[in-house]
Amino acid sequence: MFLDIKKNIYMKNIAWYFRFCVLTLCCVMAGCSDDDNTPQKPTFPELQKINCEVGQTTEIEFEASADWKLTSSSLWCQFIIDDEAMNSCSGTAGKQKVEIQINDNASELNKAYKAEISLWMNGFSNVIFEVTRPTEGYHLVLKDEKGNIFTEENPLTISYDGKESYSVEANFDWKFSKWPEWMSASTSSGAAGDNSRKISPAIASGHTKNANTGVLTFVNAEGEELVKVPVKYEGIPEDKIEFSTGTNRWNWSFSADGKTYASSSGTSGSTTWLDAPLPLTVVAKADNYKIVCLEVVGGLYKHVDAKNWYEVSDAKNGSIQITAAANKGEDERKGCLMIFPTVIYNQIGDNKFDEMVIPNGVMNTSYEDKYTAIEYKQSGAPIGFKIMDESDNRIPVTALTEEGMTEDQLEAKYGVSNVYRLTLNQAYNRLAAEAIGFSGAYCMVNTTFSEGANWTGVSVESSWNGGKFSIASIPADATGEMIIAVQDGNGFRHGVLIVCMKTVSTAVKMKRSK
Repeated sequence: MFLDIKKNIYMKNIAWYFRFCVLTLCCVMAGCSDDDNTPQKPTFPELQKINCEVGQTTEIEFEASADWKLTSSSLWCQFIIDDEAMNSCSGTAGKQKVEIQINDNASELNKAYKAEISLWMNGFSNVIFEVTRPTEGYHLVLKDEKGNIFTEENPLTISYDGKESYSVEANFDWKFSKWPEWMSASTSSGAAGDNSRKISPAIASGHTKNANTGVLTFVNAEGEELVKVPVKYEGIPEDKIEFSTGTNRWNWSFSADGKTYASSSGTSGSTTWLDAPLPLTVVAKADNYKIVCLEVVGGLYKHVDAKNWYEVSDAKNGSIQITAAANKGEDERKGCLMIFPTVIYNQIGDNKFDEMVIPNGVMNTSYEDKYTAIEYKQSGAPIGFKIMDESDNRIPVTALTEEGMTEDQLEAKYGVSNVYRLTLNQAYNRLAAEAIGFSGAYCMVNTTFSEGANWTGVSVESSWNGGKFSIASIPADATGEMIIAVQDGNGFRHGVLIVCMKTVSTAVKMKRSK
């Protein structure tokens, strides 16, 4: 009986356990039924990798199994929807085509950028496109006014007159730092994207004759040489010409003896005299030039031979020398060289030259400015000294050549042939003297005395007024000779005045010389 009871209890427990299991299973199954409402992760397209340049638009394709949305991880990669750039877009399930655009946001030179395009469906997302924007390097171009870009195949050609300017377009802050020695240019710079900055290269002085090539160099803010632009110069045009006198063509002089020359264009108060011949350099295409020699008489121009009172020597390579014969006359004379490019002279012609260039002896200014190489004068022979007393009376002087001395003897003894004697017969407080023909601004005097001479108290004073000087405190009992050498501020001797007091012995000497 006891066993029956125990068996019944055991069977009841099993029944309850079974019921518990069934209930648990039902709960689990009920729970599984609830999970069926949770979104299932859809199948995403495989990852695609593409490259796009700045400014490029491209179309991406994919298939969505549910309503979808696209997002981009970078502002430089955007979706074009109805012509509008957007950072996201969406649509319904199916095959899709979406246009993307690449801009220059977040642009750092020499750095590559990567953007991820994510597809969203049912709350899940996967990256389906990886867009790489390649590295953008340093970029600079030089353009002319017509937009032509200069390259290795198309070098920048600098003109003779250098009047052109060129635009610089660059994606970095730049500086124009180096150029060939035959070119001149001011250093210029510009900011990235600023296309208003220009450079204006020109041919340097002394380099205009021959053709040349070289390179223009641009650097960044750190001084790194980044861009080089080839440049060339084709040489002076055949219708152009240059002279070494530049703009100083009109103020040249030869000394009366023709041994020295000078330019009087300076403002220093003195004239620098140099040994002749006078050199002149001409720059012309292939040394094709034509020299025309002119003389100015009474203010009118006329043709003369290349060998007249002045002589022109031409080495035919642009090197010219001018010499002048001694001027024995008292009048100043004037000469002029015009030099033309051969092609221009041929257009004028020998027969038409006077009519076109110097009609009726008057220079045509259109030719004068372009083709006058140099104009010069030569003073007349020195004519002695002008001496005035305190009453403004002139006291005569006598050339030593009239006393029997030759010019060679005078040159040997006094260093100049312009030597005159002033003979006085009384004392003077002051005499005003002037060296005729003196061309300097400052008249210097160097006074010496003959052996045994006695000129106690006398003084000779220089002047800034041309060739003028003064002799003061002249004693009546002066003996011997006072020798006054007149020279300019550079020591060039113009003439010599010998002063003596008239005595019986002097009178006899002068009488004998006659």
